[in-house]
Amino acid sequence: MNERAQREQANDHLFSEHQDDWRALSFILRGRTVTAASGEMTEIIEIPESITMVPDTPEWMVGLTNFHGEVLPISDLQCFVGGSPIARDYQSKILVIKNRGKYVGLMVPSVLGIRYFPKNSKRQYQALDDRLDLFIYDEFEFEGQVWPVVSMAAILADKQFLME
Repeated sequence: MNERAQREQANDHLFSEHQDDWRALSFILRGRTVTAASGEMTEIIEIPESITMVPDTPEWMVGLTNFHGEVLPISDLQCFVGGSPIARDYQSKILVIKNRGKYVGLMVPSVLGIRYFPKNSKRQYQALDDRLDLFIYDEFEFEGQVWPVVSMAAILADKQFLME
């Protein structure tokens, strides 16, 4: 069997193994491991070298950059939810989300990767009473760990995020 066929067979096995599971992207935010529905993200990109600052915007508004020929506004998600600004290093990434036909970039300190959760391990989130909790709607308890689920749609619809 050639290498390509082996990869396809492995991918088919992975798909069939997880087809009934909920697929999420896990990342770090305010020192907590959180998740978001992988379908909410379009891409994950490195921090671009060129970011144009926008005057008179909140601290969490990082600036604008070019993304596939379109303007991409970049926000520091950790700062927006009440944490300290993200140190821009090799670990920090931008989660690109398409919202109402436009792209939005949310910078996070670190991306851990894709996780699969059995749907029956989902439960109602037990809030910790901080700003991040406004955007968490569920959690998964899996393999001895709690995985809060952040709603990117709720963040992008927030009046403060929209600067209304």
